[in-house]
Formats: sequence, structure tokens, C-alpha cells
Amino acid sequence: MPLTDSGLRVAVFGATGTAGSAVLRECLSDPRITEVVAVARRRTNVGATGLKEVICSNFLDMEIISEHLVGLDVCFYCLGVSQARVRDPAKYREITHDYTLVAARAILKQSSTCVFHFLTGVGSDPSGRSRMMWARVKGETEIALTGVGLGGVVCWRPGWIHQFHPSGGRRGAWLFHSLFRRFPGMAVSAVEFGRAMLQATFEGMTDGVVENREIVTLAGRYESGPEVFARSSTT
Repeated sequence: MPLTDSGLRVAVFGATGTAGSAVLRECLSDPRITEVVAVARRRTNVGATGLKEVICSNFLDMEIISEHLVGLDVCFYCLGVSQARVRDPAKYREITHDYTLVAARAILKQSSTCVFHFLTGVGSDPSGRSRMMWARVKGETEIALTGVGLGGVVCWRPGWIHQFHPSGGRRGAWLFHSLFRRFPGMAVSAVEFGRAMLQATFEGMTDGVVENREIVTLAGRYESGPEVFARSSTT
């Protein structure tokens, strides 16, 4: 995606969850992002310049918040729930599939060229043959998103997203993090996930599926700072 001196305007759905809050923090820390629209059921309790918090009480009706979706370059959609927390298949489908499609279609009306980054998960099955209900629903959602007509759809399939921060932590946390580093297909930290989403955006990714190994690789390529913004603005 080409960058200009004006930077990018992005939306983060699910900005109070483990992944979404990390994506939000990384967006707010990157000078190439000029405004972040954080959409959630409750406030993020993050105070930052360039942050616009939008409280949404009904994710099946985006009309009431549609004015905040105008002029978006990118949407990082991290809203979701584990099947372990929602046993009712109909409710799980509503949250995973219906909420996502309502959001994508609302964005299409206001920002038709927006690139939609969807946090789905490892094991998602677009073929519909999986015996796991959640895998079929996530796979169906991936397929449906590609037909909405947005500027692009990128599906993210991380393994376990944990909260270890690579810049510090207790010894036990370091050992835990080091263990998972030997198995890059299994897990990723929330910070790395946020940085990977940004890196993919700045590299111009607009379609495809990103598995856990590539997430780790993208995060490793990420760098932020005024000098990066200056280089990107002149390319």
C-alpha cells in the first residue's frame, strides 16, 4: 500500500481483546498511522493522540457508527470468541460469521478500497469438511469475505496468541517464550501479531492467508520510527 505524508487511517475491531489491544497499541506507536478508530463494546482505557474510540452495542447493526467508517485505508478485524466460551453453535456463528460480514459490508459502503485483515485462526477449513464446527464457520467466513468487494481481504491464521512481551518479563516467561520459538508454527505473542499485521500492510499485502510461521517472519521484519516513515513516504 503506497504511503504518503498524510499516513493511514485504520480501524481496529475488538480493540479490548488480547489480539486487538496489541494491534491497537502497535498502530498508535507507528508514525505511519495517523488515526485509529477503535471499535469495541467498551472503552479501551488507552489515552493517545490519533485514537478515536467508538462504542458499538450491536454488531449486527453498524448503521449507528457508519460515519466513523469513512475514509478507512485498512481494517484490522480482531473481534471474536473461542468456541470454549460459546457452546451454542448458533451464537458462535453469529459472533464469528455474522458480525464479521456486517462489519465488512458497512465498511464497503463508506470505504470501498479498504483492505480487510481478518483474524481467523489455525485450522480454519474453507472446504467445509472439518468435523469441528468452529473450523467450518471460520472457513465459511473467510470465503464470504472475499466476495464482499472490498479493496482486499487478508486472512490471518495464528496458533495460540499469548501475552508475553518480547521486551521484558519474568524468567519463567522468557523460558516459555523461548520454548515456543522452537516451534514457530504453534504460537505467537500478541505484540508480534500486531507488528506482523502492520508489516503486511506496509508491504502492500491485500489478499491471501497468513499462517503462524509467516506471522513470526513478518513481525521480525517490522521496524517503526520517524526514519522508517520518511523512507516509506519517498518510495
